[in-house]
Formats: sequence, structure tokens, C-alpha cells
Amino acid sequence: MIMKSFESFLTEERLERLNFETKVKRLNGLVSQMGEGYRKGSERVKRLPVDSSCRIMMEPFRQVHGEEEVKADIDYVKDRERKWQEEDHEREQESIGEQFELLKTAIFNKYLGERFIVVRSSFYDDYKNGVDNVMVDIQNGNVVCAFDEVGDDSFFKKLKEEKVSAKNLEEGGSSLKYGIKLKDGHPVATRLQNLPIFCLSLSADKIREGIQEMEFSVNKKSSAEDKMFEVFMEELKSQVI
Repeated sequence: MIMKSFESFLTEERLERLNFETKVKRLNGLVSQMGEGYRKGSERVKRLPVDSSCRIMMEPFRQVHGEEEVKADIDYVKDRERKWQEEDHEREQESIGEQFELLKTAIFNKYLGERFIVVRSSFYDDYKNGVDNVMVDIQNGNVVCAFDEVGDDSFFKKLKEEKVSAKNLEEGGSSLKYGIKLKDGHPVATRLQNLPIFCLSLSADKIREGIQEMEFSVNKKSSAEDKMFEVFMEELKSQVI
């Protein structure tokens, strides 16, 4: 009897894990759909240099930074990824971080997509400058702000928020080596300085819950997504200086 109960528990746990993995794949597909929309362009915003995960690509910046410099930055990214892959203890944390990036990219596009472009930063700016997402105002073409993230652990959250606040106050904000602005609806690849940066947080449990309960559609929104968007906006308001 005990063995059957244990086997049942393992089966339920496995099914739950498989269900969540399926939801993560659907989230990846949704963000990929958004990235495809940016790459195709529209009447308001022409084609953007983003990849299938809605991330700014580095290769189109060769004319801005030069062939050798872009190659060196790509090599830097590959080296960082290689080192992280060798550190098994960080993989779960990276996985949650990736899921959070996908989740907030999808939600911000759903709720703010009529007015703003919200894309993921290049890998270089993610690793080097601590920027996860970039928001561009479609009306005036300027970058409004950048986002960083942290898990919802009170101690580390407080440290990250203090660090981000100091960066805004003492350094004038963050920077993007691989940034984009809009000029008459056309993307302009450029280096950007003095961007206000905000810190967003969500616990691992809330991230998983949000993914489980979201609508994997560009146009449909769930009540769980409404709540997450409200949380994000409240966090942003609390950090406005």
C-alpha cells in the first residue's frame, strides 16, 4: 500500500513537471512569435534586429562598432556561457532567471505593446551592463528605460535595489552598447548612455505559477497576468526618484 502511494506520488510529480515544461515551451513560442513580429515590422515600426527569443542581435552592429570589436564581444559572451555551463549549481537559478525574462517580456508586450517596444537586451549588455530588457517609446523613438531583475529574496532584493538606485543617482543610469532607437519608425543601431534602470522581482514560485496560469496568446490575458502586470507597475512606481 505504501509502495503504491509512493509510486502514485512520483507519477503525479513527473506529470506536473512535464506539464510545466510544456508551458515553458509555449511561453518560448509566444515570445518567439513576438520577436517574429518585430523582425517582420509594421507600418508604425520597421524591422528590428532581434532574434527568435526577442533579444537584440549583436551582428547588425558591425557598422557601428566595427567587425573586430563585435567579434570580441561575441567571444566574451561565449566564454561567459561556457563558464556558467561548467558550474552545475547555478543551472537551476539560470533557468528561473531565463523564465522570468521570457515572462516579463511577454507581459510587457501584451499590456504596453501599443505604445512601447519591449525587447530583451543583447547577451553582451545582459552580462556586462546588467540590463535584461529595454523599452522604446514608439511615438518619439527614444529609449525610455532598462530593466534588471532579481529573485524575490528580501535580503538580495534589497541589495539589488540599492545597487540599481545608486547606479541611477551616481552614474546617471545604465548604458547599452547594443541599443536601438527609432527614427521615423526605422530602427537605428546605436550606443546609449544614461538610461534609467529599474529592478523587477518575482519569487521562483510566483514565476512558475504565472507561467502555469498565463494565456499563451498575443491578444488574450489571464487574471494571473493582470496581477503580475500590476505588481510590476507598482514596483516601477516605487522606484521613480
